[in-house]
Amino acid sequence: MKIVHISGFDVKPTIGAGRASYFWKQAFLNRGFEFIQIGLNEAGKLPHMLLFGHYAEKYLRKSNIKPDIIIAHEPAAGFFMRRWNVPIVLFSHGIEERAWEVNKQYKHDPLSFKARSIPQSLRFYSNNKGFKYADLIMLSNKTDLGYLIAKHHISEEKAFIFNNGYFNIEEHEKGFYTNGNKIKLLFNASWLPRKGKDVLIAALLRLVQKGITNFQLILAGVGDKNNVLKDIPVELKAFVHIIERFDLKDEKFILKSSDIFVLPSYYEGQSLALTQAMAASKCCLVSDNCGQVDFIRDKVNGLLFKTGSADSLTESLEYIFTNTHLINQLGDAAYQSVKHLTWDYVTGKILQKIEALL
Repeated sequence: MKIVHISGFDVKPTIGAGRASYFWKQAFLNRGFEFIQIGLNEAGKLPHMLLFGHYAEKYLRKSNIKPDIIIAHEPAAGFFMRRWNVPIVLFSHGIEERAWEVNKQYKHDPLSFKARSIPQSLRFYSNNKGFKYADLIMLSNKTDLGYLIAKHHISEEKAFIFNNGYFNIEEHEKGFYTNGNKIKLLFNASWLPRKGKDVLIAALLRLVQKGITNFQLILAGVGDKNNVLKDIPVELKAFVHIIERFDLKDEKFILKSSDIFVLPSYYEGQSLALTQAMAASKCCLVSDNCGQVDFIRDKVNGLLFKTGSADSLTESLEYIFTNTHLINQLGDAAYQSVKHLTWDYVTGKILQKIEALL
């Protein structure tokens, strides 16, 4: 049985969406499937990334590959609908049209003239065709499901909300906050406007201006250090430690070295970094959108703050800095919330859904 996986990202455990697909691949292979990836290398040179799905579908038609099922990433999926006499699964790590609308609301990431010149209906034509005709829609959060039902009248019955898993972390690898020590905040994400870097900087600057300085900010996986430092005010530079990139073997050490995980994103699907931080018993402060609200209950297993609000994040930081006994308490509750979400468990649920289509 051949599974053809279509995505414009690599299937490897070192990148966000690629990590999820990597573990899906391992589960399919272990079950006896043949897993075939069609990505940018196969599609060839593209006149525009919006046409990736077209060129990927063209490659599949010209190849000798005869799939039994096609699993296509959201922006490419529409090009495969109603052309192949096999089940088509669309997967999304965060509905892209909804992300576009969130950006219009918050204006966190200014769009180029070229980007603004493409009509929204054309930009998301393939995505929405995929949602309409897919045999199964795999979504990363409940908010996306509600959006599809309300805006595109998609039947809830053909949608499935999948979970991401985590690398196992032993108790001695977790690291716990010791009262009186400097509090180490971890931001583990690309240094992008969508990730709320402006909210993070503004909130920490307010702490310093209030005389709250008992912290260090670890920026991990943010890319080029010089590019990041351009955004850091002089008043904060002494508090910042930058890790441009890291290997998988370093991820556990970075988590162990931190006390609080901070995710101020304007928009997410379901953050793998959040799941991994919760599995490492970290106290998590996250913005109240997307997958975060599926995982975090405020003051129960973490803290939620208002999306896009530096004031709200500042309040959450002041609260946890004042009540440091909650750092380990909320971190343990976070672990209890996700401990069942091993990669074997979550890929097993996905296998059940996929095999039911065959």
